[in-house]
Amino acid sequence: MDNLLEAVSTYTHEVAAMNAGNVYGMRFVASLLDRRGDSSRASQFRAEAKDLAARINRLLYVDGKGWWKCGQSDGTFREVRHCYDLLTVLDTMFEDLSEQQKKEMSRFFWSELYTPLWMHALSPGDADASWNPGAFASLRSDHTWIGSYLAWPPMTARGLYKIDPSHRVAAWVKAFAKSANQGTFGQAHFVETSFPPDGGGTRKDPVGGWYELAGGSFVNMVIDTIFGADLTLDSGIQVNSRLRDFDPDARLVDLNYQGTHYKVSIQGAERSS
Repeated sequence: MDNLLEAVSTYTHEVAAMNAGNVYGMRFVASLLDRRGDSSRASQFRAEAKDLAARINRLLYVDGKGWWKCGQSDGTFREVRHCYDLLTVLDTMFEDLSEQQKKEMSRFFWSELYTPLWMHALSPGDADASWNPGAFASLRSDHTWIGSYLAWPPMTARGLYKIDPSHRVAAWVKAFAKSANQGTFGQAHFVETSFPPDGGGTRKDPVGGWYELAGGSFVNMVIDTIFGADLTLDSGIQVNSRLRDFDPDARLVDLNYQGTHYKVSIQGAERSS
């Protein structure tokens, strides 16, 4: 199909998420250039990243709503209430968002994407929610309103921890983690309003396969967000823990960072003995 997101017909042309990824990429390259002593090129990359972030906010954000729109080649725009823009923008250009945007994006998630045990990839209120391109696509739970791709809940939680009270996000994380009670994660899981829960968690979608490497997103969320371990290139492990509302006694052991093993806790990171 001629779009940038499977099973969502309106996600085309100029989209927020992929452009936000370019903002992050330019800033990351700028940090590498600084390390090599090329401050002039680093400044150029940062200026271009700042300009692109401003354009994304100005042209693609839907004021007052918390979701984003796609710019079309004919100059028109299509609003798309999908989690991909939400989670990607929070991850890659958080510093460019206003406080008002953060509040609106939070409200959008909790009112339209959240379910107690999982999340909708696409808001049930989106104009494309009733689109039926054919038998296979209409059953897709990874990107439509009936469920979500496996990586979206943990990646969304990473962003929500930045803008919402820690205890609220922690409660949701503990709930959607129950989907692991079925064994290996599937490519996608149904929201509990589409199919009854299984083992206390949301049911896997058998059409998408019974195991999925995107489950690594859960590990990523645990390490860099709940334990708050930022594994920097050259400044050690910086810890900003969210364990207090999750499990203040938790320990992350044998974390391999640049050839040395560390233990991470609510107190910070220390070398393993």
